[in-house]
Amino acid sequence: MKKYRGQPGEDEIPWDWRSRRLTVLSIFIVAAWLAFIIFYALFWSTEFTFFQNIIVTLASFPLTGLFVGVVWVIWGMRRVKSIED
Repeated sequence: MKKYRGQPGEDEIPWDWRSRRLTVLSIFIVAAWLAFIIFYALFWSTEFTFFQNIIVTLASFPLTGLFVGVVWVIWGMRRVKSIED
């Protein structure tokens, strides 16, 4: 039987310390974003209208996703490079 990536076998990528570290970093980034939104809503949003507050929240969400995505893309590119060697 042919083995495909993702199935247990010889070519399986091990769950190493870098993967764990990036997972924790991703969780930390999302938690920091949530903390930012909470502090923003409680302390800094008094000068803005409701719609401006929504825009700040909606604009910060893709930036958080972009940052997490870049971290994992860099990890993936390094992983592919190490597998090819």
